[in-house]
Amino acid sequence: MVCNIHLMIACMVIAATQAFGQVPAKAVCEVVQDGGFETGRPNATWQEVTTGLAVINIDSLHARTGSWLAVFGGQLFQLLEQSLEQPVLIPPGRAELSYCLRIPESSTDELDRLAVRLDDVVLAEYTTADQPVFAQYVRVVHNLSDWTDGMTHLLRFESSVTGTPVTTFYLDDVSMNLCPSPAPPDLFRFAARWMGAGWTGHDLINLLEAWNVSE
Repeated sequence: MVCNIHLMIACMVIAATQAFGQVPAKAVCEVVQDGGFETGRPNATWQEVTTGLAVINIDSLHARTGSWLAVFGGQLFQLLEQSLEQPVLIPPGRAELSYCLRIPESSTDELDRLAVRLDDVVLAEYTTADQPVFAQYVRVVHNLSDWTDGMTHLLRFESSVTGTPVTTFYLDDVSMNLCPSPAPPDLFRFAARWMGAGWTGHDLINLLEAWNVSE
């Protein structure tokens, strides 16, 4: 690697990155397809089942990003059961599931719920009691280290809402990241202090690429 004195710290960090495998070159990090639901409905990657209202909806006002989102519930005076699911191949290594959830309105019925499943395991379940926390979009992250076995698993969101009165769950920006940022080695911590509190190794990679630093 060609370095001058001004890039000495940067080059040290790049060397550590290569040694520790912190930033895989050209890594494929995302395995969920259409996590923002922007291909619309009907959807080729998400299987939707509903006893009433559609789950995938176009609504740029309430989508967190883009124009589409998944809406669970929102139907008055009638039991509504809905689900979205997608098979995902999770290779060995590290993986995280994340999604953005909002509960804009809720009834007092504790039976209203939204569950997040991977295969037969419930990763999380949200009820009307969670509405104050999720009055606006909140990003939720789950560690999937127990599923990084190179096999295909079923990611599923499912809801049951009584409709008396209405409860609504908004879901957007679903992601399964195979490249979560690991804890940095001591050299990374030193560089972070030297370069500023908001610095990350990925930021430095982008900076050096912009400066055309090459091996």
